[in-house]
Amino acid sequence: MNKFTSTIAITILAATGTLAQAADMTEEEAISKALELHPGTATEAYQETKKGVALWEVKITDENGLEWKTFYRIDNGEYAIDKRAQF
Repeated sequence: MNKFTSTIAITILAATGTLAQAADMTEEEAISKALELHPGTATEAYQETKKGVALWEVKITDENGLEWKTFYRIDNGEYAIDKRAQF
């Protein structure tokens, strides 16, 4: 393999790897997903780190007046945990 071919192969691999990575989840996406799980009103959303994992924490008051905390991974948007808030 000559130098030109090697350069093209490296460029293709780099571009393919970049395209395969998912973009970080936005605050709006986290709120939208949380409201699908618990329809109601999002009262707060912020970034938090638990056990070294960056998360969105979304607080919701559902249609029945119950309060929820829902967590999503920022790096891939994956659902992490959901719990009823104890205030």
